[in-house]
Amino acid sequence: MAVVSRFEVARKVVALTFDDGPDPVWTSELLALLADDDVRATFFALGCWINSETRPILRGALAAGHEIGNHTFSHPSFAQPSLSDASASDEIVRTHVLLSEIGDVKPTLIRPPFGHAPARVDRLASEFGYRATVMYEEPPSGDWDQPPAHTIVQSVVDSAKPGSIILLHDGCDPTRRGQSRRATVEAVRRLIPALRARGFEFATVTELLNEAKAQSES
Repeated sequence: MAVVSRFEVARKVVALTFDDGPDPVWTSELLALLADDDVRATFFALGCWINSETRPILRGALAAGHEIGNHTFSHPSFAQPSLSDASASDEIVRTHVLLSEIGDVKPTLIRPPFGHAPARVDRLASEFGYRATVMYEEPPSGDWDQPPAHTIVQSVVDSAKPGSIILLHDGCDPTRRGQSRRATVEAVRRLIPALRARGFEFATVTELLNEAKAQSES
């Protein structure tokens, strides 16, 4: 496995990623928006939000060509000294099982909650066949703090480079239950045409991973 924050690719292509869902409202709205714009994205799901209401949303996302990664079960910081390896692995496995029951393909991407301790996450997830621990382009969009949509858009546009992994949120961690993602949805509505106007295309993280690997081997 490897920890990745950006991919070395020749063409102007970025990956939109969304953390902390699935959410019945915000994930659904984002999927509809992405469908309208013919964009595929990568969603890092929290196991604690996967239930009878949200499973169909994730199935629909997979059917539309998006991919679903693991964001652990309850969003703990893996940097906590009190979080044992056994408990940390359980966080990964519980969501891995839930996601494996939703689609035909088991998840192969994981993102650390809060972006903390990626090397530890990478080490533990490698035992379960994961391919990459996915971080993001710095500075991140900051959309988790609900700034205005135009602020999110400007932040992403300013930092976007070929191979960038863009961090956004379609839900919230359990300590912020019910937090609105209205600004993120509106930001994505504006962001897609703004990036396309600058010559960028969109891909899933796995597509970028494959492209970077092929390029490095050529």
